[in-house]
Amino acid sequence: MLVRTHKSVRDGKKSKIIDEFAIDGVTIQKLLDTLKQAAIEAGEWSEKQDVTLRPAAEPGAVDYSKMPLETLLAARQKMIEAQQMLTVEASVEAVGGNVVVVAGEAPAPAAGSAQALFTIS
Repeated sequence: MLVRTHKSVRDGKKSKIIDEFAIDGVTIQKLLDTLKQAAIEAGEWSEKQDVTLRPAAEPGAVDYSKMPLETLLAARQKMIEAQQMLTVEASVEAVGGNVVVVAGEAPAPAAGSAQALFTIS
């Protein structure tokens, strides 16, 4: 794997012997190929795969990634219009024999109380 050779280097009248090292790429590649084959036979080798993670879609869910832009923009506009509609949520509770209607966002109804939803358009 590692090849060592001696090299004579001259500097003027003086010469020096130095060690030179080189990697034997062919031997290393053969060793890697042998190890890969052993791993394949042992069931410990798998090739790299291109994995794209996407969230799992619920049944009946719409895949917006394949919709044209115009369709998406129209759906967005419809959502904006729906948000602009005035919705009044009222909670109707019996308090001491009287009926009390609370407009706006009502807390969760207490046990035994009734809750109604009114939409004004």
